[in-house]
Amino acid sequence: SADAGKKKEILLTEFYIAGFKYYDGVKIVNQLKSGEELILRQEKSNEYDVFAIEIYTKNGIKLGYIPEYANEIPFNLLDGKVEIKCRIKDVQPSADTWEMVYCSLQQLIY
Repeated sequence: SADAGKKKEILLTEFYIAGFKYYDGVKIVNQLKSGEELILRQEKSNEYDVFAIEIYTKNGIKLGYIPEYANEIPFNLLDGKVEIKCRIKDVQPSADTWEMVYCSLQQLIY
């Protein structure tokens, strides 16, 4: 079929980036675009949260974290080498810092 080899995306969760105001996202919020893909990195050294996942732009600027209530499943998926994508869904530079960047997380299925 035409779909053979094509990736299907399953929505896992949506969230505002946690800790946004503590990193450099506020400085570049006007450059962030809806649909932009972000980089996820497990922070296994995090002493406060064993499932911590950092969020970076493709240029390596740290934006914050997946919120704690939403990070355990993606953390375990990343551990299992499952492909997941994080994208910006909405950017509101005039909002409070904790509501500036809204993201979605998808798991890729083949």
